[in-house]
Amino acid sequence: MNIPNPQREPHVRRWWPRVLIVLAIGLPVMAVVLVLGTTHRPGWYQPRGVDYGRLHEDKMSLAELQERISAAVNAGDPVSFEISTEQLNRWIASRGEIWPEARADLGPLIDPQVRISDGQVQIGARAERSGWGTVVSLTVRAKVLDQVIRVRCDGVHTGAWPVPIGWLWESVQSLAAKHADWLRSPERGVVLIRNEWVWPNGRRLCRLVELELAEGKIRVTLEPVRGGNLPTQ
Repeated sequence: MNIPNPQREPHVRRWWPRVLIVLAIGLPVMAVVLVLGTTHRPGWYQPRGVDYGRLHEDKMSLAELQERISAAVNAGDPVSFEISTEQLNRWIASRGEIWPEARADLGPLIDPQVRISDGQVQIGARAERSGWGTVVSLTVRAKVLDQVIRVRCDGVHTGAWPVPIGWLWESVQSLAAKHADWLRSPERGVVLIRNEWVWPNGRRLCRLVELELAEGKIRVTLEPVRGGNLPTQ
């Protein structure tokens, strides 16, 4: 039979108010920290709407780039070009105006934006649901190899909080299984993409030769694959 310890009970009673005070103060503080961390917006993430004053210019610059690539690859020549982050983000913001038939459904994600710096690409978007919003960001590095493009995930964040890559890896592997050009990689956080695709104007097989991610710009060199003409449909 347990016999109550009369000396222990007052000691326990003295501690309970302290525990309650700590919980009463600590839990709200933790909740505020979690909310602030989740709703934190990275300084580089400053999405803009459609710049209608430059929309025509942006459409023309994209059409000229497409024509330049088409002329080169259909002539069997390599082609190099450079795109600034500002231009890329204006195209992204205006995608519904430029390609209304190819408007992508991003689900709960809105206002995507890209940042290029120091060999990295950061992709951010705002996720909203039931009046609650946070900025989801993905940081990747890409390296062009002979047969594949190696894309390594350097980090995923929700607001200020890092998300372990392992939590997302199963979903990435499932997504890769649905794309014939995505190859399975033994390295966690790395996706291999087949370095060969069809340029639609002329149906010419192309590959990346060079991909340079400099501060605020991306430099690309494409070349047609020899004997890579596909039959027109």
